[in-house]
Amino acid sequence: MRIIEFRLLPGLAAASVIATPLPAIAAGGAHGVDDAAVETPGACHLESWVSDLGGGERLLNFSPACTAEALPTVEIGGTVQRVGVPGARRWLAGPAIKWTLHEGGRGPAVGLAGSALIDPGSGHIENAALLVPVTFRPADRITVNLNAGVGHSRGEGAHPIYGAQVDVAAAQGVALMAEIFGRPDQRPALQAGIRWTFDRDRIDLDLLAGRQGGAAGNGSLTLGVTIRR
Repeated sequence: MRIIEFRLLPGLAAASVIATPLPAIAAGGAHGVDDAAVETPGACHLESWVSDLGGGERLLNFSPACTAEALPTVEIGGTVQRVGVPGARRWLAGPAIKWTLHEGGRGPAVGLAGSALIDPGSGHIENAALLVPVTFRPADRITVNLNAGVGHSRGEGAHPIYGAQVDVAAAQGVALMAEIFGRPDQRPALQAGIRWTFDRDRIDLDLLAGRQGGAAGNGSLTLGVTIRR
């Protein structure tokens, strides 16, 4: 999953992403709102997606992560992104970590997630975020994820970030999702889509459409694949 916010740099769009997975609940992958769970202990995954953000903007993302059996509540991973607009493009990369503080049971699950994206050329931290995701299920087929935290963008400083998502298990291996996320001082981003899960829950395929946050509000289209092993 990601929390992603876009801001324009000179000739290039930058993105701040937390990439976190979840086999058991449908958040994760290319979704904009995070959940409180980590990958299955002893397992790894690769989340990848490509987004058309309108106006010639493109985003290509790869996010591997693993949870060790010795640390079953901690997921350690990273993100590699290629971001670009017509005539300009570059790569960003950085670490990501998520810790499940409370696994839920009869109450909500609570986590803590952090990430950063660094420009390898300059060594500058372009974006970073610290987030508290909360997950609960008001009904058997419905999952709600809530996010609150702080983001930091180079040149803009720190700012609050938030997100809310509703996920509905529509059928075996099929989930529908709608979400809103962003920062309080800007117009929020909206996204909705469908996820197909197959190969014994080891592969997710996401198809998402939405509207970016901020002043431009361009439409977005995303195709994502998550592979777990």
